[in-house]
Amino acid sequence: MSSELLRSAMRAAWATQTPSLPYLDTINLPVPKPLPDVWGTLAFTVQTRRILTMGRSPWIEEQGSAMVVVVARAGDGDAAGVQAATDAMSAWDGWISGDNIWLQNVRAPVALELETLGDWMILGVECSYRLQEKTAL
Repeated sequence: MSSELLRSAMRAAWATQTPSLPYLDTINLPVPKPLPDVWGTLAFTVQTRRILTMGRSPWIEEQGSAMVVVVARAGDGDAAGVQAATDAMSAWDGWISGDNIWLQNVRAPVALELETLGDWMILGVECSYRLQEKTAL
């Protein structure tokens, strides 16, 4: 689980970065019905989180991956999902938040599942991030 600062910043930026891709928060919330044909959500993984100074102004640096997950209704090929994931890759590449968060590397879309899950295909755009956060230790 990543810091709340990262999760909040990316959720807030979604409408600006990917306005044509509806965002659905899928963590402990009921999924609305009917679902759009193509929609997205976020998933987070932390690789490192450490205190970098013990001085008067301590801060923490966190690095990890924010995954832009694109879910598309299966049907006539993968064009809609691949296009949405490609657009998300371009939109998030180079994103910087005013809260000392930046995406360092945005990778090309990949299939998170090699086959569709029922009616859905799932693609991911992995975004490596770095976050620097002042803290009161």
